[in-house]
Amino acid sequence: MKSKAVFKVEPKKKSYTVKDKRIPLDFINILPQPRRSFFEIEVLADDIALKGLINPITLALFTKAQCVKHLKVINAVWGTGISVRRLKSHREKYFVLIAGERRLRACRKLQKEGCSDHSPHGCYKLHIGDERIKTTVCFNISPIEALKLQASENIHFRPPAHEEAEFYDKFFRMLYVASGGKLSYAAFARFVGRSPEVIRNAIRFAKLPEAVRELVCVKHWLPYGIACELARLQEAGIKENGLMEWALNAVVKRPKVEDFRKTVSTYLKEWQSPQSSFLGEIFSKEQEREMKRMSRRRSIGQGITWALYASITYFRRVLDLFERGLLGKKDSPFLLRGPLRAWREQLELLKKLLPHFRQVLKTRHSKKLFKDLKAAEQILKEAERHTEQLEKVVI
Repeated sequence: MKSKAVFKVEPKKKSYTVKDKRIPLDFINILPQPRRSFFEIEVLADDIALKGLINPITLALFTKAQCVKHLKVINAVWGTGISVRRLKSHREKYFVLIAGERRLRACRKLQKEGCSDHSPHGCYKLHIGDERIKTTVCFNISPIEALKLQASENIHFRPPAHEEAEFYDKFFRMLYVASGGKLSYAAFARFVGRSPEVIRNAIRFAKLPEAVRELVCVKHWLPYGIACELARLQEAGIKENGLMEWALNAVVKRPKVEDFRKTVSTYLKEWQSPQSSFLGEIFSKEQEREMKRMSRRRSIGQGITWALYASITYFRRVLDLFERGLLGKKDSPFLLRGPLRAWREQLELLKKLLPHFRQVLKTRHSKKLFKDLKAAEQILKEAERHTEQLEKVVI
């Protein structure tokens, strides 16, 4: 008979107290968090400058002894070696961020760089009032309670699913060891306020080969839901090479998660069927690889065509506004930092693609393309310098 999990990770009622306080930005320590990627910090900073910090960040206030205890758990979960000596203290007290790192980063950006309309000098004080930030401080919070709070604090703006998955996997493993192997997925799911399926998928995802997870976590080419379906293939016995082939096809063809799930389910049903063995006899491995390569090439070509025409359609509208006199030199969108930054990224990407063009284009064509890129870069540099001068005049 299967033993039932009896380990209680925490009592139902919280044992800590909370209080709203304004804390200097420089006093706050950031330890490893579930969220690893931080998008649109500039947008958030401008929003805070306009509306103020609506939702305070959440901190824990520790004595040195409590902080040492907390760091032991943090290091066990994330595999780090952070020492209390590395942290900033105020009157032998340690303020440690629990939730709200995006908001904290945005406020620090206002403090150091300013917003779109003001220079760093006095920008933060102008919008916020002083050099402090609104916080909710937790007193006498245990390390496990702090991690549980991190798991539940990002309800309205959750971290990317793969980052949450990494956190849940590490947190579960630590508690599983602490429970003597008696903690179930269901019990852990109830503890962090998620469904058992979410937790199972998180642990499945963590077991995928690093190369596959990189397509989700680093490249951002593969949706987390697709990766969870690849984990089903791995559990069925598909090796890393096979998983990568599935992953690359998904990157190229961009199927919906639901459609990909059906494809995986159908494949798993038919994998060991006589028909699949028969098809393997018809096509050699080399022929099969060539068919997949050609299919990938067509799919990528379709994707490039779609992306380029979407861009062309938008720029035709912008050009029409210039030609009709509705946009001009004084209100040109090409002198804003956002568009210029996007132009810069696109130009750098084209420069990296140039060697691939040279492989398939005639020499004179590749030389002309290189010359055009150099001219575009010169114009972009001039626009960037002009924008910097305008911002200095405004300041």
